[in-house]
Amino acid sequence: MKYFTDEALHKVCEYLDGHTIFKPEGLIEDGLPKEFVDKWTREHKSDSSSPKSTIYFEGQVVRSLEGVYGLQLLYDIASILQLDYPTAMGRGTQAMLIIKAIRESLANPE
Repeated sequence: MKYFTDEALHKVCEYLDGHTIFKPEGLIEDGLPKEFVDKWTREHKSDSSSPKSTIYFEGQVVRSLEGVYGLQLLYDIASILQLDYPTAMGRGTQAMLIIKAIRESLANPE
């Protein structure tokens, strides 16, 4: 039995990225297994020493935010699916490369 449905993977590949912290409920509604989402749900702390490590919610800086970091999900999905993908320097580029590998695996199932 497959851990992820193709439908769920297609859905989350539309919006997961290397920067955003997502609400767990939305990921579960889109078909990711609850135990998988729960594994990566945590409190993410803001570090206002740099804009890249500062967390914003509705345009305001917040000290912390509970949720799921999109890039971590992508890394784990790729690992579970045993996908190969190139590495990249930026978080956004890395996320795009993993999403490309996931989409290719969906288009060419073994």
